[in-house]
Amino acid sequence: MADLSVHELSPLMFHASRAPLKTDMRSTWQKRLSMLFVLLAVGFERLTFYSLSGNLILFLTSHHIRWTSRHSLNASFIFFGASYASALFFSWISDAKVGRVKTIVIGFLIYIVGYVFFPLFSHGEVYKVICGGPPVHIHESAPYFHEKCSIQITAALVITAIGIGAVEANIAVLGAEQIRGQKATTQYFAQYYTAVNLGSFLAYGIIAYVQQNRSYHVGYLISIGLLAFTLVLFLAGYKYYIPVKPHDSVVTNFFPVMINAFRSWRTRPQRTRNIHRNHRFSRKALRASDQLDISENLAFDGNEQSRSFLDYAKVEYNGQFPDRVVDDIKALRRIIVMFILLIPYWLLYVQLRFILGMLAAALSMCLTGIVEIFRQQSCSSSFPQTIGDTVYNASDMSVFYQLPQYVSMGVSEVFASIASLEFAYLTAPQSAQSFVMSLRFCSVGLSSFLASGYMNIYDGLNANFSITNSECKDAEKPQLFYVYFFVLAGIQIILLFVFLACDRRFRIIKASEHRFNTRLFIGSNVGTSDT
Repeated sequence: MADLSVHELSPLMFHASRAPLKTDMRSTWQKRLSMLFVLLAVGFERLTFYSLSGNLILFLTSHHIRWTSRHSLNASFIFFGASYASALFFSWISDAKVGRVKTIVIGFLIYIVGYVFFPLFSHGEVYKVICGGPPVHIHESAPYFHEKCSIQITAALVITAIGIGAVEANIAVLGAEQIRGQKATTQYFAQYYTAVNLGSFLAYGIIAYVQQNRSYHVGYLISIGLLAFTLVLFLAGYKYYIPVKPHDSVVTNFFPVMINAFRSWRTRPQRTRNIHRNHRFSRKALRASDQLDISENLAFDGNEQSRSFLDYAKVEYNGQFPDRVVDDIKALRRIIVMFILLIPYWLLYVQLRFILGMLAAALSMCLTGIVEIFRQQSCSSSFPQTIGDTVYNASDMSVFYQLPQYVSMGVSEVFASIASLEFAYLTAPQSAQSFVMSLRFCSVGLSSFLASGYMNIYDGLNANFSITNSECKDAEKPQLFYVYFFVLAGIQIILLFVFLACDRRFRIIKASEHRFNTRLFIGSNVGTSDT
């Protein structure tokens, strides 16, 4: 008994949707090592990710590629969108087929295969071989796939994005599974986001500097080396991880449950009449009065009315699925609503805690619009600025004017992003933990596609919504560039009220209590810490 003792606060009965508990026999330092390997892998992976995404537009518009600004921006949206949207597929692979650790390793391998092309694209002679000639600049109004080497570059971006999606959908959940307790989980996600931001800081502060002042080729070589090192680092911690074996996934069961619930619901009237008839017959001898009969039938009718549509797929209601499977799918409703409503927030990010985060994001867009107004006013004293090998006509304005907008977006990230990560993990049934986490990343990906669509619509309504590197501002309609940001802020404010209304109606940000009280692992001894 000493080997499998359970803490007094552990519930005697665990929720049906949880898989059988695993015994955590690791020592304290082994637990900390597992967390350290995961967080280091997260930090280095984000470093390589932002080393690519941070300067992607500048790289595509540079003399190495010579794409237009508009098509470079669309390529970045495709990259971001594919990276987060692909997380959905790999979450299903992880939950139902191969497990999280193997999925992450597969993701890193795909990641490396796609990433290795960017040092090649940034090397002039190799570029000519891959793309069939030197880079060519086309007119701003030409279609996207008329760009030189557009198919090869887009394919490399998508392959890299698929690998990123596989890693991102699972690595945060894997780290959270190594600990137990709500407080420890909250601390873990704070540490996770610290690793993410530290990786992005190093990418923008060091790798981006190398790319712009030395060469993109050297910068990408450093990044691909760090990515390979990240895979080795993650594998080094393999023996310390406690993997959760894959089992039936919510994604696999979703449509069969919906179909079975509909079939059972259609046969409900006849079955209800039979139940009422049998119920009255069985209780006839025990009735003390007519009032008892009325109260029983009212209670029975109340239970019938409180039953949800998906409950008809349960065995007890003439369905074919156990309660656990149906309850897991029911748990996804508020989560899906949550991340659909977060899409506008992430749209702003690509260009209680959730509410403050949304307000801060809207404020950031307003500040961006105001800064753009003053930037255009300073264009009268513009000067040429060289970034890498590309010359831009820049306004004479300090970069520190942008500090308030970045502080506002940083505040929004602290409140909304970390809270959404914790929400995704704590509200997810175990059969859908990677899937639910991928929904969070997918909302970011969808926002990137929407951002691309928004830019194209805005450009369609307002012709020539673009400027070249030699222009400081548009000569005909300069106001379009700051109105663009104010419209984004307005969209976020409107969706904030929609978010509040949905939470009032569906209570979407209230996590199930059993997720806070149930431990994934049984401690090896009573004194085991939460870390």
